[in-house]
Amino acid sequence: MEETKIKSRYELSKLSGISETSLASIKTRKTPYENMKFGNMKKIAIALDLSLDELNDLLSKQ
Repeated sequence: MEETKIKSRYELSKLSGISETSLASIKTRKTPYENMKFGNMKKIAIALDLSLDELNDLLSKQ
């Protein structure tokens, strides 16, 4: 979220349809992004207006 227009996990949750809890797990690495369901990854990419490759690059930097 740091490199996007979205200001909060709440906002990303509302835009993507993914729970804040799930997003927090991804952010804190309790759920490695590599194990994320493709559908969820696609929802996040759409909400952030990123390609899947761009989202992968963003997540791999964290």
